[in-house]
Amino acid sequence: KFYRELHNRGDPYLEIVYANKDFEDEAYSICRFLRGSGFKSDAVFESLGKSLDKWEEAKNHDFYNDLEKSLGVPLDLFFHMSPIATYGNARNGCPVSYLKAGWLDTDGLFSICSKDVIARYFWNDMIHGSERQFKEAKSRFPNFVRCEKIRILDLEGFTSSQLSSDSIEFLKVMNGIATFFPENTHCILIVNVPSWFSFSWTIIKKFLAPRTVRKIEVYSNKAIGAARLKEIVEPSQIPSDFGGLAPDILTLNKSIAKQASKGDEETTTYPEKQIHRGIETVFVKPGKTITISDFTTVKKGDKLSVKAYTRSTHGASVSVSLCQKLQNKESLACEIFERSGTKEFSESNPPPTFSADILSCACSADGTVSITLEGLEDFSKSRKLSRGYFVLVATVESQKE
Repeated sequence: KFYRELHNRGDPYLEIVYANKDFEDEAYSICRFLRGSGFKSDAVFESLGKSLDKWEEAKNHDFYNDLEKSLGVPLDLFFHMSPIATYGNARNGCPVSYLKAGWLDTDGLFSICSKDVIARYFWNDMIHGSERQFKEAKSRFPNFVRCEKIRILDLEGFTSSQLSSDSIEFLKVMNGIATFFPENTHCILIVNVPSWFSFSWTIIKKFLAPRTVRKIEVYSNKAIGAARLKEIVEPSQIPSDFGGLAPDILTLNKSIAKQASKGDEETTTYPEKQIHRGIETVFVKPGKTITISDFTTVKKGDKLSVKAYTRSTHGASVSVSLCQKLQNKESLACEIFERSGTKEFSESNPPPTFSADILSCACSADGTVSITLEGLEDFSKSRKLSRGYFVLVATVESQKE
């Protein structure tokens, strides 16, 4: 019944179900969608029908193949806020993705990207990233037939304050894209789980499919979690910050950035020994002042640029000083100011992110860069909207030696 209905409907239903046709037999593709619905074909079409516009929009943008252009921010900045990387294969051939939740900065992430923009990363990963990952899996493991991934979530350093509404929104964005790729998780390992997480876990499970929940293994003991990870993944395929022998997440993300962005590799975000970025998420209240006295350092001849991002419902003035001398001062304000209340904003319809170039100059001497933020008046009527968060990015381009 499902097969006949699928082919009667044609595209885009065929495109969605057979998205991994180059690496997965037809029977496996069909079964993935049916298993996710409890083998209720009508439920599959009903679910997909509600979201076809999202698929078509992403398809019209080639599923955001030029990732850095699609996100509108440097990839190293995005990965700084969202430390996700997919690397290597498990012993059964499945690609393995890793997330360092303790490094996740959703306050900063939602200040540089709206949730619709963040979704572009997951579209890119599920289409273009998966193509690279499954192609590698097929070449290394000829008997690899099911397009499934293993996901490792490390909660070391993750605090209860990080489990905010933004963190839940991040999960919703990720899960919203995952609905087009059901049953693609082989298993999930959550390691280094803090004691307070047990209560929060009951909330998070509500946003996950029951079959997905049954595939999740939770380990609070660090040694046991590490041992279990090495049971399913060779140590040579595990990043060093997860206890393995492969490069760490930061280094892997540099490689991912080069693969994900089109164009001449020499002009990507990561030219060797040329660019250094200072990145910090700052919270400032209206009428308050915060100074970061040693934001980054520069040498004579370096090119320095400073940019600020926010989605806060109040603005701030941003001052940049070099060697204790003021270089420039700009006001940064969310678009809500420009609209003067002509549009009602809410949690489900937040103001768009806003960015401003604060400074661009050539450095005439060695020195330290300091940045001062002064919070402006808050015009927001809602206490639920984001307020006070700003992301500061100082980019230092050094001369080639």
